[in-house]
Amino acid sequence: MGVDRLALKPGCLDGLPLAAAVDGDADGDLARAVREVTGEWGVDCVIDNLGIPAIWQQYRDTLADMGRVVDSGVIARDPLPVRLLPFYLRSQSLIGVRTGNRAHIARLWRDVAAGFRVPEAFVDTRPWEAVGDAHWTIEMGISRGQAVLEVPAA
Repeated sequence: MGVDRLALKPGCLDGLPLAAAVDGDADGDLARAVREVTGEWGVDCVIDNLGIPAIWQQYRDTLADMGRVVDSGVIARDPLPVRLLPFYLRSQSLIGVRTGNRAHIARLWRDVAAGFRVPEAFVDTRPWEAVGDAHWTIEMGISRGQAVLEVPAA
């Protein structure tokens, strides 16, 4: 999905492999427009290369559970209003990526395509029955990365 100011820049998203093109200025409710396109799910990843507080507020409400915001640029100097509780409660992530040259930009998009996977060495996979042990290692601060519980197929 691509979002831009389509009325001001007609055709700016043409030719891109998008499931939908959304006009960010259409009716002032970007979150509603995105929810309509995603069937109420929201988006799994937002790439923000502007860092503008008014836009942050709009797309922040479109992020799905376990979604990620990737900030890869900032043109504004105003602080972003980041409320951590919604990130925590919905298991969301904020990732900063400095894209200073073409090689960095290419790597960012490879990472986006791969879903920002955690390296295997930092994934602690356990059977579902060991949920208590997994929770304990996180509480004690001794976990080694991301905890993954395997649930047997029904």
